[in-house]
Amino acid sequence: SVAQRLGLDGCEVQAVFAKDTYQTREHVGDLGNKLTPPFSQPASFLTGMHYKKWVVFANALPNFGRVVLMQNHNALHDALCLVFGSSSSYSLLSYLCRIFQRVLVAHTAGHIDLALLNATQPTYVIAQTNARFMVRPPSFEHSVSATVKQKSRALTAEQKEALTVIEKPEGSELIAQLGLDLYLPVL
Repeated sequence: SVAQRLGLDGCEVQAVFAKDTYQTREHVGDLGNKLTPPFSQPASFLTGMHYKKWVVFANALPNFGRVVLMQNHNALHDALCLVFGSSSSYSLLSYLCRIFQRVLVAHTAGHIDLALLNATQPTYVIAQTNARFMVRPPSFEHSVSATVKQKSRALTAEQKEALTVIEKPEGSELIAQLGLDLYLPVL
């Protein structure tokens, strides 16, 4: 559905996913986990395929301020898709990485960072948020780099040591081209 909303050929995209397999298991979501006792229900999960195998850059920050770049040369379209998303957008990534050769995710809960948008010049943009964040509608005045700096200052020494930043050599040219060094945490 997302691919079709972006104007892509639905049959072509579905062919990419034709051999996908799923496993059903009990799942406690974000909201179900807030109940006592926690509420779970059966959910289907993609098996044998995970976006993490295509990650070439990740600043390793938790939630807001996280920036992740994936690169899959075998994807359907030679395009960059920029996702301004929240935790729910991560379930899309194993699909998006097979549609677009480059997928960049900024964890902003749908807020748009115009500086990041202008610097990366994506072919496609997805803004995803969760209902609980709609108390304040997404804005166009968000700064991921400011969030990264603020979160970096707030990290304890133990948290800084635990961060595992990813900058794979095979993505170095793309990382530089997109200016992602601006989104590395200050450790």
